[in-house]
Amino acid sequence: MKALTHEEFCSKLDRDLAWRRRELTALRFAVESASESDASFMIRAAFVMLYAHWEGFTKSAAQLYLRYVAQRRVRCDSLSAAFVALAIRPYARRIASIEKPEEYIRECQRLLAALNGNAVIHWESEIITGSNLNFDRFRRILLGIGIDPNPFLTKQGLIDNRLVHTRNSVAHGNEFMPDFADYKELHDVLLELLAEVHDKIGQAVQQKAYQKSSIG
Repeated sequence: MKALTHEEFCSKLDRDLAWRRRELTALRFAVESASESDASFMIRAAFVMLYAHWEGFTKSAAQLYLRYVAQRRVRCDSLSAAFVALAIRPYARRIASIEKPEEYIRECQRLLAALNGNAVIHWESEIITGSNLNFDRFRRILLGIGIDPNPFLTKQGLIDNRLVHTRNSVAHGNEFMPDFADYKELHDVLLELLAEVHDKIGQAVQQKAYQKSSIG
């Protein structure tokens, strides 16, 4: 697969956010235009779509960042701790599962060789949302790609108690009827949250935060 340039990375990240914004904005208009008899149904459906774009964009943006870093083929000793951890995790998992000394010694030798070479990061499979992206999973994703989750702490209650909980209630077929005011507020805050995720990941690439020299 062709390595992304910085410009291509930014373009893909921007386009991903843009189409989601358009869809959510169109959905907001549809909810506001719905007849009184259809309003509850439309709001319930809108909550599911809000969650879908929350999980979808977070996973897509994080994977794009990992792909960008993986394709730089940076030496392990030049990467930040988060990306070294990603590169060596497959070796660590195998070592932990091996009982015979001669076998785990050989695997340790492979690990040492990997640490002295260019990092191999399996970006396609590293971002796990569990189809239930609550704040704790979101926090783990950010930490795993070297981004500080603390600026998002003020959104924890909104993510867990309003977005994820409401989506789960609707998706599991419960008779839960959120009102329009709740939907409108969550719609506005979620667009801000997606933009913040976009900006943090964009800044990480711009500042080369994946490199060891970029961290304290």
